[in-house]
Amino acid sequence: MHRASIIDWEMGNERDFVDLDTISRYLFCPICFDVFRQPTRIRCGHTFCQCCLQTWAKKALTCPQCRERFSLKTCSKDLLADRLVLELRVKCGYEGCSWVGQLGDAQTHANVCTFHPDKVASWLKARLAEKRASGLLLKIYEKDPNAAKALVYPHSPTLPLADPDSAKSQYTKRAKLDRCSAN
Repeated sequence: MHRASIIDWEMGNERDFVDLDTISRYLFCPICFDVFRQPTRIRCGHTFCQCCLQTWAKKALTCPQCRERFSLKTCSKDLLADRLVLELRVKCGYEGCSWVGQLGDAQTHANVCTFHPDKVASWLKARLAEKRASGLLLKIYEKDPNAAKALVYPHSPTLPLADPDSAKSQYTKRAKLDRCSAN
């Protein structure tokens, strides 16, 4: 399975296509050679990404394919190409998330995704930054955050039972001798 991660300036996140090889060649911009972003049609019938066309128009006001003259004022959104692009299957761009759906639904998913960096608990963010958390831990976190926390912070006789993120909880290790003498 081939995937292409491309910064999507429309939505502010990545477009991670499930299978790039199955996407029709007619959905690729002839300027940037990427899947269309805001497909825009010019008078001669050719379609390009809106941003690519605007950049091209700064150099020349001729179609990049057939060289017919055009004006940015006469350009219009290519509704058919836009709908076809929005139906393409993508994966969630957040590490650990297994969501797969249509590009048109990706922003809605991103708003509720529990793997969004702003929604992941601070204790898990720290583990991820240290490279001590795996994708499995993230999947467990998605299903049950408390179960994931229990895996990361198992109950220990040397640590009090408290929230590791709490400012009130201060972990202090008791000496092994104190623990053994209590028995």
